Amino acid sequence: MSDKTIEELQAENDALREKNKELLGEVKKERQKARDLESQAGGESEELEALRDEVRELKLHKPVRELLSKILVVPKYAMQEVLEEYKFDLDDDGTVVMQHADGTPVMRTPDKEPMTADGPKSVPVNFDADEVSQYLASTGKFDHILMGSKASGGGAPGGRGGGPSRETIPSDDKPDKPKPAFGLR
Repeated sequence: MSDKTIEELQAENDALREKNKELLGEVKKERQKARDLESQAGGESEELEALRDEVRELKLHKPVRELLSKILVVPKYAMQEVLEEYKFDLDDDGTVVMQHADGTPVMRTPDKEPMTADGPKSVPVNFDADEVSQYLASTGKFDHILMGSKASGGGAPGGRGGGPSRETIPSDDKPDKPKPAFGLR
């Protein structure tokens, strides 16, 4: 070895050990800070996710349930049948759109007939009870669960029946018959 004495080497070794302890302490502090930040960020992301779920419930699920309850006979059970083939989702603008189960938009012709997405002059089905109901009816698959028209009656004006009138006109060819007497005398 060179001209360093054992005491100098021992002192240098002790100084390196102190520096090592100091650096390990700093690493532990930084790791603890990182864990604290992760837990804080985790709590914020959970809160953010909860808020997203609430918005999705208010802007998507609730309106879809309301729309389907207007057009289906027994919405609680019939909804599942519709949702096997179609789904509703929010687009980039935040409006509800009707899609096939594979995610392609449900298209119709301007005269509200069903159409594939590659057809000419096709437009998406609007999220409207009448339009969704007409589209589902035009497919023919959901006739047994779609609510029919609630119209009743034939449209004839009331009050003028076709039965005999209450007033009878006496004819001259019938002689007046005595009326039978009923009751006590």
